[in-house]
Amino acid sequence: MNDQAAPSAPAAIKAVLLTNMLAPYRVSFYRALARRVALTVVVDELAEANREWSVATDALGFPLLDQRNRAIRRSYRRADMGFTEGKPLHLSLRTPFTLRALRPDVVISLELGLRSFWAVLHGALHGVPVILMHEGTPHTQGSVSAAQRAWRRALIRRGARYWSNGRESTALLAAYGADRDAIDAGMTGIDTAELRRRVAELWPSRERLRGEMGLRGPTFLYTASLSGRKGLQPYLRALGRLAERFGSGSFSALIVGSGEQAAELASWRQAHPDVRCVAPGFVQPADLVPFYVAADWGVLPTLEDNWPLATLEMLVAGLPQLFSRYNGAAAELCDEGHTGLLFDPLSERDFDRALQTALEAARRRLDPGLIDRFAGYYGPEAQADRALASVEAAVGRQRRSD
Repeated sequence: MNDQAAPSAPAAIKAVLLTNMLAPYRVSFYRALARRVALTVVVDELAEANREWSVATDALGFPLLDQRNRAIRRSYRRADMGFTEGKPLHLSLRTPFTLRALRPDVVISLELGLRSFWAVLHGALHGVPVILMHEGTPHTQGSVSAAQRAWRRALIRRGARYWSNGRESTALLAAYGADRDAIDAGMTGIDTAELRRRVAELWPSRERLRGEMGLRGPTFLYTASLSGRKGLQPYLRALGRLAERFGSGSFSALIVGSGEQAAELASWRQAHPDVRCVAPGFVQPADLVPFYVAADWGVLPTLEDNWPLATLEMLVAGLPQLFSRYNGAAAELCDEGHTGLLFDPLSERDFDRALQTALEAARRRLDPGLIDRFAGYYGPEAQADRALASVEAAVGRQRRSD
């Protein structure tokens, strides 16, 4: 256990947050929340087998407990969207003992699986309010069975409050029976100030970076796993059609990531030697800034995503984007004609329209005032303020009922 607590963390409310792993993009939020409540973050494991992220666990600013729970690798299939991928199922078997030892005033549990069951059971036995966060959307949960829906409704009935990313996950929580007045939206974000600072610092080197990467013309940036769920194959086919119509030297592509479809990307690059395509493989999130600076447009042609932070990162870095209609974040981040364009990656015609519009666009950076609005709302301090209000409401409700 990393027991380095934030020095200024008040002891008035003792909160435990349960999650599957320590995702790097959440650390700044946890740190900010730990300055407002006495927060302990409890993970099933530090990193999942399908993630290559690495996070330094020293000087986090909050206590971290790694339970080292078991995870079972299973296959997840969306026949309607045409992809299958591996997905871990966390058993979270140590969680009830962890909660009993920590004795929190409030439990925050991410996702509606076994760890949330242990959270609501602990809450029922010890009179502790539980805040449930679910990032799923009506689209991403389109293949959920009737048994899973019943399970989630049963958990939802035990929640004191609920956290959602935005409109799409709010709609799903409400469909499961959550009181809309108890749903706190906007519970996602990144360290927007740090990202903006690093982009501004590197911006004077943009032409040098582009030269070193051999980029020419408008450059499209893809930062995601190389997988069917992220829409890699439709994207590669669309880039091929774009090269046929406008010439292979009319644009460049940055494809950053690793995954099960790495061989498909290699084959495409071999078949299109005249298209400048830079594919460095997996890059740690902290090292993505040079790619944001060198690119002109962001593209995430996902076929299923709750609220991918890659889209927020590209927006905060100043990149307009092509937003997939299957991207749960598009409801908040896609302001047509201002932050980018909405398109259907499963429609060749619509994908071609979006890429051509981006290729021919005269302006390829976002207005700083627009970035200010999103960066302020999704920054860690604002997110922690929303979380504190939610925690205080949940604890206050429990104390009134007692």
